[in-house]
Amino acid sequence: SASLIEASMDLGADGFQTLRYVVLPNIATALLAGGMLAFARAKGKPFQIDEWGVWGPNAAPFVEGMAAFLRAKLPHLAAWNARRRPLAARYLAQLAPLAAAGHLTLPHVPAWADPVWHLFVIRTARRPALQAHLAAQGVGTGIHYPIPPHLSPAYRAAGWQRGDFPLAEKFADEVLSLPIGPHHTAAQIDFVCATVCDFFQK
Repeated sequence: SASLIEASMDLGADGFQTLRYVVLPNIATALLAGGMLAFARAKGKPFQIDEWGVWGPNAAPFVEGMAAFLRAKLPHLAAWNARRRPLAARYLAQLAPLAAAGHLTLPHVPAWADPVWHLFVIRTARRPALQAHLAAQGVGTGIHYPIPPHLSPAYRAAGWQRGDFPLAEKFADEVLSLPIGPHHTAAQIDFVCATVCDFFQK
C-alpha cells in the first residue's frame, strides 16, 4: 500500500511550501499538494528526482489510493489555477528590471498562451549563489531538472555525451523554480521578489 509522507518548508513561522510524497513499491512520484513541486532541499530527503533512470511515461502506477487522492483534488483545479495566474504576474512585473539588466531570464509567454503556472522557472548563471541566498531567507526553490535527459541513464544506450545538446545542458545549469501555488499570498511572492532583487543589487 502507498504511504503518504508530508514535508514542509517554512517562510518564517508560516508554511510556505508543502510537499506530499506518495511512495509506492519500487517507484516514487511526487504529487502536487497545493504548492509548487520543490526539490531545493531534496538532498537527504526521502525522495528526489535528479535524473531519469528508465525510458517511459513520467507517471507512477495509477493505484486506487492515488486515484482517490487526485479525484478529491480535481474539483479545485480551476480555482487553484486561477489563483496562480496573478501570482505569476507579480513575479513577471517585479523581476522584469532584473531581466532587462541581464541578471536573469524570465519565462516567455506567447500572446496566444494562458499558462496555469504549475511552476515559475527563471534562469540565471548565478543559480547556486541565488538559491543559497533564498534558502538563507527561508525560501525553498527547485531545479527542474539538474541533469538533462540525454545525460541520464535512460538514454545511455544512445551514446550521447556532454556537448551534444548544448542548450539543454546550459538550461539544466541555470533553471531555478521559484515558489508558486494557490496557497501562496501576494505578500509571500513579493517577499521572494524582494529577496531576489536584493541578491542581484548587492
